[in-house]
Amino acid sequence: MKSKIFTFPGRGIVIIFFFCFSILSLPLKAQLSGVKTINPSGGNYTSFTAAITDLTTQGINGPVIFNVASGTYNEQVVIPEITGASAVNTIVFQSQSGDSSQVILSYNSTSAANNFTLKLNNSD
Repeated sequence: MKSKIFTFPGRGIVIIFFFCFSILSLPLKAQLSGVKTINPSGGNYTSFTAAITDLTTQGINGPVIFNVASGTYNEQVVIPEITGASAVNTIVFQSQSGDSSQVILSYNSTSAANNFTLKLNNSD
């Protein structure tokens, strides 16, 4: 005697629904534009690295200005090509106080191979 396989009518629709729901429920982030802050005490970003991570993963769709709080930032920063950046859609890092000497970006390299603090990698 043959066993009969029962099929659930509309099973394909249920699978498609769950697939679409899963895709649509993923957190989507908009491209960056406007004024953002870098401030370890609180702001849009606590570090240059965090800001650049969002630039890299999200890209930009307008000019972006990062106002950086006064202080010393001990980071090694690599800025790659950013999607959406252009002569019009620029990215600016500037001192929030207006005094550039109040923001210090430093890094103590441990080897000659990575002896840099800020590296522009394929950036325009």
